[in-house]
Amino acid sequence: VVIVGALMMVYVLFGGMTATTWVQIIKAVMLLGGATFMAVAVLAQFNFSPEALFAKSVDVHATKEAIMGPGSFIKDPISAISFGMALMFGTAGLPHILMRFFTVPSAKEARKSVFWATTWIAYFYILTFIIGFGAIVLVSTNPEFKDAAGKLLGGNNMAAVHLAKAVGGNVFLGFMSAVAFATILAVVAGLTLSGASAVSHDLYATVIKKGKATGANELKVSRVTTIVLGIIAVVLGIAFEKQNIAFMVSLAFAIAASANFPVLFMS
Repeated sequence: VVIVGALMMVYVLFGGMTATTWVQIIKAVMLLGGATFMAVAVLAQFNFSPEALFAKSVDVHATKEAIMGPGSFIKDPISAISFGMALMFGTAGLPHILMRFFTVPSAKEARKSVFWATTWIAYFYILTFIIGFGAIVLVSTNPEFKDAAGKLLGGNNMAAVHLAKAVGGNVFLGFMSAVAFATILAVVAGLTLSGASAVSHDLYATVIKKGKATGANELKVSRVTTIVLGIIAVVLGIAFEKQNIAFMVSLAFAIAASANFPVLFMS
């Protein structure tokens, strides 16, 4: 966590928007490619029949057919609708996605950019179904991925990484680990950059200095903010190590959908 935090700070401090954009591009290509291969490799073991995959998942899972219904994470229909809205609108309101609007020349290009981003995100969400059920069949039934107590090595957050080894051996495991590392770096660099620009340009230059700040001062405030945000991120990353990733992600999406998306929509 400390190494990733330090690397992210260096990346943002010296590379700025250009470096962050490139790591996001490389991450997106690697992530989509890796997830596609993983999903295809899982389906290949069931003669490309999702039905056979789901049937086998129900057969081996402890809760049987309950896995085909809504999870215990969502208790009632109102929560399901709310969570669905958070995932849809929250995507458009995430700071590291919002900042992409500053890299397009016109409103038309911005709309096109959002269309393609949403399309690829939707495609990735579809792949996660296959990856999830693939992990139930290929990882949860394999003692190689369990500890002495019968729990998944590294916890439930490691299911997709173990699946990479199950379908592609050590080479694909190494590739997906690198993808995870690149994804973390790309997201935290994007979030840090958008946070630093918000503090330096919106708070410092517009609110505190009433629009009279110099470019050099804005840059200095931006760099100090990057270091502060980096340190806070590392501390929180260590503190929240044992938290469920799915819950933490949904929390971020809920805040983005509730706070950022309405402002974006109304503007």
